[in-house]
Amino acid sequence: MAGEKNEILPDHIRLVLGARDVLVLKNSDDVPQIFGPTLMMPGQSLRLPFRTASTNQFTCTAHASGQMTVEVEPFPDNPWRRLRWRVLELVRRLSKAPGESPA
Repeated sequence: MAGEKNEILPDHIRLVLGARDVLVLKNSDDVPQIFGPTLMMPGQSLRLPFRTASTNQFTCTAHASGQMTVEVEPFPDNPWRRLRWRVLELVRRLSKAPGESPA
């Protein structure tokens, strides 16, 4: 809020139904922030569960662009696709730079 353009949030978050289908945000700022239609006061948390596969655009005042996309993918429907999904998730997490939080 002091005018600094710090990218502390990703502009795109991927969730997977049945595995990671809840978005939890906490306002650690000293000022209120808006996420979607919700005004989050300092220290307040927001828990947003998703029950269907979808792509969602949210207003986000904590993000430099003012927008955040939350993509909710269906859980893989057979064992081989689930194994592929788990391997790709492991590779994605291992490829993140040290200190970078996974999305």
